[in-house]
Amino acid sequence: MINKENKEEVLEALNNIVFEYKTQVSALGYLGLLSQHPEILSKAIQLAVNEEADNELENKEAREEDVIPPRTSQENQKTEEKNTLSDLVKSLLELLGELVEFLQMLALAKNAEEKLSHLLPNSILVYSITIWESFLRDYFRVVLRYNWEVLSKLKDRKEGKSFTIGELIEIMMNYDDMREILIEEFLYTTFYGSIDEIAKRFRSLGIINLQEFPKWERLKKYYLMRNAVVHNNGKVSHKLSKELDLKAGTKIELTPENIEEVISLVYDFIDYVHDNITKKYKLELVPSLSTFLEKEGEKE
Repeated sequence: MINKENKEEVLEALNNIVFEYKTQVSALGYLGLLSQHPEILSKAIQLAVNEEADNELENKEAREEDVIPPRTSQENQKTEEKNTLSDLVKSLLELLGELVEFLQMLALAKNAEEKLSHLLPNSILVYSITIWESFLRDYFRVVLRYNWEVLSKLKDRKEGKSFTIGELIEIMMNYDDMREILIEEFLYTTFYGSIDEIAKRFRSLGIINLQEFPKWERLKKYYLMRNAVVHNNGKVSHKLSKELDLKAGTKIELTPENIEEVISLVYDFIDYVHDNITKKYKLELVPSLSTFLEKEGEKE
């Protein structure tokens, strides 16, 4: 149960998750801007590929010679002062790093600029919805860890797993806290449904109504478009044609405006969830990214 004793702990965990995912969405925003200028991006990718190769060679030589100098106490102090900003940069690099192999191959291919103009927008769409899903999982994993009693509201067998006696005994023997198993089972089964079914599962716990997000239908549209890109090579299936109001077989074509919108939707959705949960449990809101950076700048 979220109470006065653990409020600060819960708030810190949720704030960290919000900051991490907003950083990832912001990184996608910059990538989206670059996608509008494939000629610049393809050159940047090639430079990055060359730089990575040079760095790898330098690191190899340094390891062989064992001449990596130790940090001075002054350098260590400066590093500690910039820990938070380093985490921000790390998060950006991790997100973009997932695209490195794809981008490297693309940079060496013929007609790289043309391919970028088609493939990169689809990749950004896929990553945007992946961030949306991952945020929900991580955020509500924390909420449920401190408020796991709400899982008792899952009365329908379709809404919650029925464990056999053998499974229960095995769980009790191998895990100190069965609550973690129940939470993971809930999250695992929740994200196997459609986007509306995902919302229904969370609503059934009495935690939040995701469908009250003001732009839910727009977000749903991009969620379905992502499904077409991932599961049907970017073509609208008969099943999705009615929901997307497009003819079956239509190829998904994303404009710069589409990319900007989906990124903005995910960013706003994170704010919507965090705002609702902090109000529900009377927690303080996380400061905005711009406010955080301003404060860090003042410290320097």
